[in-house]
Amino acid sequence: MGGKKSLSVRVQERAQRVLPAARNRAQVVALRKEIEQAITDGCTLAMIWNTLHEEGTIVFGYETFRAHVRQLIRPHPEARPPSHPATTPSRRLTNTTKPASSETEKHSGFVFNPVPNEEELY
Repeated sequence: MGGKKSLSVRVQERAQRVLPAARNRAQVVALRKEIEQAITDGCTLAMIWNTLHEEGTIVFGYETFRAHVRQLIRPHPEARPPSHPATTPSRRLTNTTKPASSETEKHSGFVFNPVPNEEELY
C-alpha cells in the first residue's frame, strides 16, 4: 500500500483527462489551502488569480476562478477584517438612543448623533 497515490492526487489526475470544468475545479481544490491563506493575508481574488495565471498554475478565466472559489472556500468569521467600531450596527443603535458619550468625544472626526443637543442648535 506504500506505493499507492493519495485520493487527492488520483482525483486530480483523473480530472486532467475529463471535462475542462472538472479539471478547473480540481485545480482550485488542489490550491485550496494556499488560496485560503492568501485571502486571510488580505489578498484579493483578482490578485490571487493574476499570480496563478501568470505562473501558468491555472489557465482558466477569472470569472471561472471566482465561481470555484466561492463554491469551495467559504469565508471564515475570524478571517474577516474587524469592522470599525463606529460602523457596527450595535454602535449605531447605541447612538440613536442616547447622546454621544465621553468615549466618542475622545475620538477625532465626525460622529453622527441623531439626538440634537439643544445648546448647539442656538
